Amino acid sequence: MAKRDIRDIINDGDLDTHIKDSVARTKVDGVGLGQTIQDMTSYRALATDYTNDTGKTIFVTVNGINDGQADLKLTVNGLQWAMCATNSANKANLNAIPVPPGTSYRVEITSGTFNIDHWTEMRS
Repeated sequence: MAKRDIRDIINDGDLDTHIKDSVARTKVDGVGLGQTIQDMTSYRALATDYTNDTGKTIFVTVNGINDGQADLKLTVNGLQWAMCATNSANKANLNAIPVPPGTSYRVEITSGTFNIDHWTEMRS
C-alpha cells in the first residue's frame, strides 16, 4: 500500500477509518497490553541464555540476596544492557529491564555471590 499523507486521507473521506485503524494498532502493540507479571523463578537460572519470543518487549526483574559484594549484569544479544553493583550483605535488584522482542537475554554474576530470590517478567 502506498504511503498517504493526511490530505489524501481527508480528501478520500477515510479519516474516521484511518483513526480507528491507528487506534486498533496502538492497542495491539502497546506495552503491557495483553501481558501479565509472571513469576519465572522456577524457570530461570543465572548465566543461561533465554529468548524473548513473545513478539513484544518484556520487562525482566531479578531480586536476590548477596553475602558481601555482588555485581550482576543483564545482557541482551551479548551486549551489557543493565548492571547492579552492591557493596554490603543485602539484596541486589535488577528492576524492570526492557528486553526487545526477538532478542536473547541473560543475567549473570560478574563478581561476588548471589542467590535468586525472585525472577519476574511482564510478558504475554
